Amino acid sequence: MFVELFHLNWSFKDPVQLEPWDGNYDASFERSKCVQKNDARPQSLVEGNEDCLYLNLYRPQNVGEELPVIIFIHGGSYASGSASFAEYGPERLMDTRKVILVVIQYRLGAFGFLSTGDSSSQGNYGLKDQSMALRWVQSNIEMFGGDPTQVTLVGQSAGGAAVQMHMMSRLSRGTFQQGVSMSGTVLAYWNYNVDQARVARRQADVLGIPAAYKLSTKKLVEALRRVDAVELGKSIDQLKYFFVHPTALYQPVPERHSTNESFLDEEPRALWAAGKYQQTPWFTGTVPNDGAADSLGIVTNVTLLNQLNEKSRAFIPRLAGGADVNAMATQMLKDRFFPNGTYDRWLNSDNFLKLQDVSNT
Repeated sequence: MFVELFHLNWSFKDPVQLEPWDGNYDASFERSKCVQKNDARPQSLVEGNEDCLYLNLYRPQNVGEELPVIIFIHGGSYASGSASFAEYGPERLMDTRKVILVVIQYRLGAFGFLSTGDSSSQGNYGLKDQSMALRWVQSNIEMFGGDPTQVTLVGQSAGGAAVQMHMMSRLSRGTFQQGVSMSGTVLAYWNYNVDQARVARRQADVLGIPAAYKLSTKKLVEALRRVDAVELGKSIDQLKYFFVHPTALYQPVPERHSTNESFLDEEPRALWAAGKYQQTPWFTGTVPNDGAADSLGIVTNVTLLNQLNEKSRAFIPRLAGGADVNAMATQMLKDRFFPNGTYDRWLNSDNFLKLQDVSNT
């Protein structure tokens, strides 16, 4: 069944809980994914709708005793993905008929993570959507035959990093008893390496908002709220350094200037290093070709591969850890992965598949 959780309090604001409804709720059809443009795929279009904060709940037909619950958070670099049955159906997890599965949606890209670095737009809205979904499960899962004391939070890629952040967030405290992070962690560079306040300014600039770099953050956010959702989603193309952007442009941030209860008030790597997280069992793991998720769209497209190769020295280091890579680190990266490439053009027919290994680092 597909359950509506809560409304948006318009763009770049915290989610607001829905009031209970009367009568029957039609949960028999799938709802829209959140607005997104999957920039890891060439020529992708803007998809989805702002009315997207739903979860999919699957349970066996006959539930005799309270069953354990799995809550799944999809990945997608905080920019794409959904709870769609086609992407994350229950068939692989519910073949034993001894578990209830909940797959959640959350706001993505600018809609879910735009931050001005102050109280005008705190950011982390997608994570707050997730947290509200976790609290909804705690309050309601018994009605569906689930046990709220046996909840496992599972995430993949950016969803895996989100699991760790829920372990650190006061908003999610007590909503699950164990966590699983697959192919994603808050320690990965794609989770923290972009100046989000600057991205907000750049976002306004590419959309043609006048004086984008001079406006107060309050007026900046007001102007962005007036932009059509499709135009805002489409503008990601103008923010990338390469046609296929391999890392998350919008990312979680510490909410140091929050006027309300924040999701994270410190940088997540620092919280993790200090042990400031829910002391519950946590499992994590990766697979050898994790980096293929970033590199596949490039290596399967001759035009993109050539465009990347023409600027190997400038672009490929960014696949491994951000924009500010010094000359020594750049050369070490080339020597390790592309030793038989030239100084300026690292890639050739023998080594281009090494791009996925770079993305794994």
